Amino acid sequence: MKKITSFFLLVSLAACGGNTESIMQPSIEEVYGTSLTKEVLQRENGDPFIKLSVQQTPILDTLHPNITTANMALMTYSGMSDEERQVVPTIDIEFVKAGQLTQSFTYEVPFMEGVYEKAILFDQLSSAILNRQFELLDQRRNTNSVKDGIGPLLEQKLKFLENKYGRLRGYETFGIAQVGGQSGAAYQFQAFLNFQERKVPYFFYLDIRPGEDEWLGFSIQN
Repeated sequence: MKKITSFFLLVSLAACGGNTESIMQPSIEEVYGTSLTKEVLQRENGDPFIKLSVQQTPILDTLHPNITTANMALMTYSGMSDEERQVVPTIDIEFVKAGQLTQSFTYEVPFMEGVYEKAILFDQLSSAILNRQFELLDQRRNTNSVKDGIGPLLEQKLKFLENKYGRLRGYETFGIAQVGGQSGAAYQFQAFLNFQERKVPYFFYLDIRPGEDEWLGFSIQN
């Protein structure tokens, strides 16, 4: 079994030069078009752990398992009570295809606490995109990494994408990675902007250090 206390994707970190809409985040099954079972089990030493058995799907086949399982671990962590977070030390995620175990990953619950802090910031930034709060996005950028604001260009980009793919309806995270670059270590949150006719990938890079609430980079993959 592969034990993971941090997760990495070989990507370079690039510094990218009214009414609030409430978004219900989709489940693991909805994001990856899969089915799963969730159990709370005990290891031989008596420690409890959460085990997810996830059916391999075409969507999961196209994505790196490190980024998808990291996101699944985060989604599982976000649904845990404070008491569970204190007594359950690990989350195990295994992929199953045709009844056979293909891969297995373990995430430490205390480690996920720091990721969860950044996920809250990512949700705030993504909600700002949905609600066209472009000035807020620019205010939250790290000006050493991103010299110029992206608000006007992002507003034009969203108009172009909506003309092409229909109204922007929401977003959903599909992967998380830890990356490094000139601006230092960061979490790369990988997600889709969900338009009526198409999902368009976008990335936010967030400073890994606790308490830092500025973003280091942003890109739309279209």
